[in-house]
Amino acid sequence: MDEPATFQRYDWDSDQLAEWKTVEPGGIVVIEGNYSTRAGLREFYDFTIWVDAPHDVRLQRGVGRDGEAARQRWLHEWMPEEDRYIASERPSESCDLVVDGGGTP
Repeated sequence: MDEPATFQRYDWDSDQLAEWKTVEPGGIVVIEGNYSTRAGLREFYDFTIWVDAPHDVRLQRGVGRDGEAARQRWLHEWMPEEDRYIASERPSESCDLVVDGGGTP
């Protein structure tokens, strides 16, 4: 499309949106995140990849990265939202490539 793209960065430490960023056209841009392949964004991508991992692996990795204090948030907030997204958007059916992310990191 050769147009700049803007996005608002999420600040994990403060748990809120932060400053706006601009990405100029050209080169390869990688967009990552659970909800980045939703239907409303697909037209903007040339190639999409979905990394699929089972619930227990996702939980282990999330708690491993964020600490035991985040376990309840993973179980009762983030993972249920991920599960709803997967059920409604079915990214494994719409992405160009599906990767098995269930192995040991």
